[in-house]
Amino acid sequence: MKCSKCGYDYPARETKCPYCGEPNKLGMEWEKEEDETRKETLLTKAKVLHSMPLYVANKIMNIILLLAVVLLVVLFLVFFILGYVDEKHTEHQKRSASVEAAEEIFKTGDNAALDAYLHEYEVYAEDGYEKYTERVDIYDRYSHFIEDVMDLREKSDWESDKTPRAYEVEDILYYAHEILLQDDYRISEIEFQENQKYFSEIQQNTIATLMGTLEMTEEEVNEFVKCDRYYDEEETFVKIIFERKGWEYEEN
Repeated sequence: MKCSKCGYDYPARETKCPYCGEPNKLGMEWEKEEDETRKETLLTKAKVLHSMPLYVANKIMNIILLLAVVLLVVLFLVFFILGYVDEKHTEHQKRSASVEAAEEIFKTGDNAALDAYLHEYEVYAEDGYEKYTERVDIYDRYSHFIEDVMDLREKSDWESDKTPRAYEVEDILYYAHEILLQDDYRISEIEFQENQKYFSEIQQNTIATLMGTLEMTEEEVNEFVKCDRYYDEEETFVKIIFERKGWEYEEN
């Protein structure tokens, strides 16, 4: 374009005439628009850069939530499948068991094998297996008693400075009291005649053990059986046993 003052020809984007310095309104407007456009561009770029972390964070959170949902679904399916498989296994075990097989084991008197059979085939306390469950419950109570007695006998053979502790004798008396008074819901009522005979033998064996291993007298056993609440008198009986056995009594 030509300068309105001196007529010099120069590019229209110049803000003034390079020859005489006359202001060029067209060039000034052009420069102003260019500055505004540049500012808007920088502002937009800053906004985009500022929002990028939030956008990325939202994307990451969405992915995490999606993975969590997928994981929950997978876990639910796994537990459902495991539960289904366990249920089918139980059903199969029960179908594989038979009262006849339990009866055969029962007749042998191998109560440990009977216990294993009922639990392995998951028919403990199931309909039809009441007699065998009752026998196993009696056997379980007596087994705890005998295990503690055997432990005590082993320790009583130790050197004199390694005598049994009071709580070990207390445990034996606890199980003996349960057996002799049927003070446990599982053996409180013996329904089957075969088990009544077996339980009577268990009670006689228990009394014999108290009088033999623990050296209790018949009168003491009778007093022991009369205790409605064993814990009310346990310390008295324990001290008597320790004194008679020559063991050093120590509080638990």
